[in-house]
Amino acid sequence: MELTLENKTIVLGVTGGIASYKTVELVSQLKKLGANVYVVLSSSAASFVSALSLEVISCNRVFTKDSKHTVEESTVNPFLNNSYIDHIHLAQIADIILIAPATANCIGKLAHAISDDLIYDITLATKAPVVIAPAMNTNMWLHPGVQDNIKRLRDSYAYSVIQPSAGALACKTSGIGRLADLDSIISTVNKILTKKILSKYSKLQFNSKGKPQNLLDNNILISAGGTKEYLDPVRFISNDSSGEMGFALAQEALYRGANVILVSTVNYRKDPIKSALLDHPNLLLLEVNSSEEMLKAMEGNFNESIDAVIMAAAVSDYSPMKHLSKKIKKDNDTASTVTLELKENPDIIKHLSAQKSPIQITVGFSLESEDLIENARKKLIAKNLDMIIANGVDAINSKESEINIIYPKLDDPNKLEIIKLIKQDKSLSADHILDHLSLILKSKHEKHSHLINRQT
Repeated sequence: MELTLENKTIVLGVTGGIASYKTVELVSQLKKLGANVYVVLSSSAASFVSALSLEVISCNRVFTKDSKHTVEESTVNPFLNNSYIDHIHLAQIADIILIAPATANCIGKLAHAISDDLIYDITLATKAPVVIAPAMNTNMWLHPGVQDNIKRLRDSYAYSVIQPSAGALACKTSGIGRLADLDSIISTVNKILTKKILSKYSKLQFNSKGKPQNLLDNNILISAGGTKEYLDPVRFISNDSSGEMGFALAQEALYRGANVILVSTVNYRKDPIKSALLDHPNLLLLEVNSSEEMLKAMEGNFNESIDAVIMAAAVSDYSPMKHLSKKIKKDNDTASTVTLELKENPDIIKHLSAQKSPIQITVGFSLESEDLIENARKKLIAKNLDMIIANGVDAINSKESEINIIYPKLDDPNKLEIIKLIKQDKSLSADHILDHLSLILKSKHEKHSHLINRQT
């Protein structure tokens, strides 16, 4: 999608978090795309970022709570006669209200229509679309009160929420809570303002009509794609995984009412149909490359709020012992053979399974060239999985697959349930997988209802 914000007026609200410093670059990028940006600093934000810097970059006056409510209009808007009231005028001229970063305090005030600062006055007075980009500590973000407020903003006020990303935080911890990258923020703003009309097929991505809502409000962590283990800046060890199954599982889970964190090595934005799903309010996409990055992303987001983990990614079993900072060169003095030292990568799903609670599910995939069912059975036990999906090597880099869904029978755990599916589109296979996953979840919740009640 071509980015253009020509002649668009953006009111950027900045609230008081450490990520506020990024707004200088954000304003700069918005301006380069042709936008007219008015920055509104909350009282606390002024401690983190300079109003003067934002004024210079935006080429507009920066507004604060201490701004005069009435100013001479002749220097600002010649179409009005005398003067204007800041929050009403800014609310009226805005094509969009963007609040970045949005703190937990900001989100709470927006959710309950509390107006004790200029940015909240503007937000209450506007009819323009409102977009917020939260940034805070992981535990604050995952707090039920904050999540309830986020849900209220989405469901009751139709605000767009740009999910925070995962990574190192200013509080010396790691997890969800970082301000989304600026490209994601700008892309979201662009999509809303340009009002791109999705194709009929793309619109179906959001249509859950007829789908069972048997994963409603469940939190599902899914991995997708093949990892890349770099030897040097340009060469890597990998596989031909397309990420189709992981994406299909994420899509189907969203249809069924789940909240999904998708950790993927695939750039789905290149596909215009798949990119439509990336705007779903209940999806958080985390992009990674290596098995180490995937482990950190999966581990960093696996907590007691996660109901199920589905490891659909094809993770490289080995990675180079050394990663060279410069490209390996071939010359006349180079030997005709090269010895490559490899180390075993951590088994991510086995690692997470060892940490799961009695009410959490872990699902693995087994890609085999021989003894498909027997090898999958061994992995099911060795990795302490609740379900494993066995498929042949022809599933790699294909939109179709022939899979076997294997898990202990719910009425007799000593026996295995083995469901063999015909070769079909991976979206149909994902549908079947989640049918069985929901049954296992229901069984676990009934068996361990006392643990659920204790957590809630």
